[in-house]
Amino acid sequence: MQSRRFFIAFLLIAGLHRAYATDEIVVPPENTPEPPLSTSAEDTEDNGIIPPKADTLINSYGPITPVTEMEDKSPYQQAQEELVRSHELLESSDFEAASDTALVAYDDFNGMPRVPGVQRTKIRSQAHEAAKVYVDASIVAASDHSTTALEEARGRLEDLRDVARNYLELNKKLNKAINDL
Repeated sequence: MQSRRFFIAFLLIAGLHRAYATDEIVVPPENTPEPPLSTSAEDTEDNGIIPPKADTLINSYGPITPVTEMEDKSPYQQAQEELVRSHELLESSDFEAASDTALVAYDDFNGMPRVPGVQRTKIRSQAHEAAKVYVDASIVAASDHSTTALEEARGRLEDLRDVARNYLELNKKLNKAINDL
């Protein structure tokens, strides 16, 4: 009986010791140089992380100081601008950036509540247009075998099913593109 008490006490002490040992904070030396942060857009674009001409902040490590005051835009206006931007990128043959921008516009249009003064059918047709740009740009980007492997291209096209399933003509186009690979 007494050995059982010692054993339980030993387990408690060992458990507490472990709990305190993991709470120790390790402070790095103060004079350790930080690795250089790449702020150039070309570095990230060359690595294939961010598509060229994508609307993405490259360096957001420090505080951001606005240079000009931006006007407040409604979510509907923002989605419209994204749709226009995706068309511009598609026309300039920047298919990956067009695809990414069109997907953002599609998500914005579909997640939008009622917009005063805008009919719901207009919002649905704009979401359909964004889906067309997304599917078309992604099919062209995936069919470029010089930059992507066949399995990666097929996987990219399979990702389009979530959007294309809502529209018959886009679903047919997607199935044809997958079969052509």
